[in-house]
Amino acid sequence: MDAIHIDKKEDTADGWRFVVEVGPDFNKIGFVVFLDKDYWTELTGGKYSPDELVTRSFRFLLAREPRTSVQRSFHIRDIQRNFSTYEERMKGPNP
Repeated sequence: MDAIHIDKKEDTADGWRFVVEVGPDFNKIGFVVFLDKDYWTELTGGKYSPDELVTRSFRFLLAREPRTSVQRSFHIRDIQRNFSTYEERMKGPNP
């Protein structure tokens, strides 16, 4: 699986904005990902950090599609629209 690296994390009014790089050093693809605090709490119950949710979410996506198919900018909440098992997997013990 491709390497997932959170390059930058910024606070927003209702959550966070992440800059994430995926892939090997010579061929990384950059993504901008938004996560609001309420959705983070809903999915994790505070059991793991926002950074970990973003990383787990990318693992989930990359297991289902190539990194070149992932939208370059998205809200974590959007994943559920395309993958109906996303929220269930993130709430489970091993997403």
